[in-house]
Amino acid sequence: MPYLRLLTNALVAGALGAAMLVHLVLLLNPQLPLQPRALFSLGWRLLLTAGPLLAAGFFIASLARYLATRRGPAWLSLRILAWTTTLVVATGALLAWLNVSAFQPSLTPAAGRRAVVVTLTLAVTAGVLLLIALVHYGFGRRGSRVGGALLGIAVVAAVVLPLVARGPAEPEPGPMRRVRAVGAPLREPAAGRVWIVLLDGASLDYVSPAAAQGRLPNFGRVLDGGASLTLFSIEPRLPPPIWASVATGQYPPGSNVHAPVRYRGGWARIDLLPRYAFADLLVLTGVLHAEPLRPEDLRGAPLWRVLESSGVPAVTAGWPLAVAAETSVGSVIAERERPEGIDSVQADRTLRTRFESALTQRDAQVAAIRYAALSADRRSTLSLRSRVGRRLPVDDIYDFVDGEVGRVLGRLAPDDLLLVISGYRLESPSPFERLRDRVADDAGLAAEASKSDGFMLAYGGKVSPGRKTVGAIVDVLPTVLYYLGLPVGRDMDGYARTDLFVATLTAERPVSFIRSYQ
Repeated sequence: MPYLRLLTNALVAGALGAAMLVHLVLLLNPQLPLQPRALFSLGWRLLLTAGPLLAAGFFIASLARYLATRRGPAWLSLRILAWTTTLVVATGALLAWLNVSAFQPSLTPAAGRRAVVVTLTLAVTAGVLLLIALVHYGFGRRGSRVGGALLGIAVVAAVVLPLVARGPAEPEPGPMRRVRAVGAPLREPAAGRVWIVLLDGASLDYVSPAAAQGRLPNFGRVLDGGASLTLFSIEPRLPPPIWASVATGQYPPGSNVHAPVRYRGGWARIDLLPRYAFADLLVLTGVLHAEPLRPEDLRGAPLWRVLESSGVPAVTAGWPLAVAAETSVGSVIAERERPEGIDSVQADRTLRTRFESALTQRDAQVAAIRYAALSADRRSTLSLRSRVGRRLPVDDIYDFVDGEVGRVLGRLAPDDLLLVISGYRLESPSPFERLRDRVADDAGLAAEASKSDGFMLAYGGKVSPGRKTVGAIVDVLPTVLYYLGLPVGRDMDGYARTDLFVATLTAERPVSFIRSYQ
């Protein structure tokens, strides 16, 4: 019988833990309505998956304590539940804070403020539960109706009050709107052509030392004669959301691309799964179903559509969620899945061949190509310690990318601008390897932000050399538009980085704006 009583207490704690996971999902997905059907679709899935796992953990801990003390609990033991509910709600508050911090750019300002209120609500509720546990421990080991009632009220508050603080759902993004053309009165003459090389997962922590050793000569030329800056990235650090934000100059609330896929569980459609909570198990077990993103899911005005509408000849290749198209002024070469038996470098070479073929047919003012070889194979992840003294596959990939940068350098005219952009740094999937790399890094844990984010290198006759202040991935599109003489949309989250260019250019070309390109 005491084992059944231990189980009932563990089930209550497990159910409360599942409720905390529901709060996390609702925080990161403000478009989810607080309707019974959506809450039920999400709630029962988490209750039947995460709930039993959490309950099993609490049961084992309670059983160990029972075997040590031989003190049997009640069916609903204030002595046990006071501490377990405190632990669950406090962990929920901590996870909420970690997720809100990690995914802040993926939330609208209003949703971010509500998420902070929810986090504080959980923290205060955890404090109340801790106070109840301490009072019960200090003044009496036996449960009482007053103590049980207070505990019940606090637990209900931990479930209900975050829902109230989170508030109603935000409106779903509307359909993709037409991109407007910019007339001649709002434009300046282009300063030159723009060449853009996009790299998945490249890191200055690798490039800079290798270039200094002479192993990446083309990167070394760009670093020595051009400008460089770190770009703050977004979570999750995967190509579709990263490059969607780069292409539109907007964070996920504007681009509508929060992750590589969307998840569906009944009536609940989820854009983001919480971190640090093993939420991927919901997909692996089939509780949630992943749905691939479609090109029409992309909102905002991406680079290729802005240039097409304004009549700027452009060729773009390999950009996620771009639809292959041939227009009167440009070409869009869509991303293709890598065929079986073709390695990542060979796939990039094939894309480059198509890219160069399109360039021979058009006099492009903008040419952009993305190389995905670095992120295509997770085993090629940069490891600070393992690369010392022996050659790894990642070294060959960086050599290939360096050669591609050299191809563009050989085609630059004096007024042309080359941008080499990495939207994020590829890290090891193993948390132990990430910890080892950060400890091995000379800069220590303080360098974690720079190690996790991307970079932008600028090179050309009108570039002001040197290390620049930190930017963000949403600064890329405004900077490109500025160099092309086009205005920056006020609905873009980024800024034109005029500090990349020499004073003779910026003095005669102020940044101009329009309300929106849509």
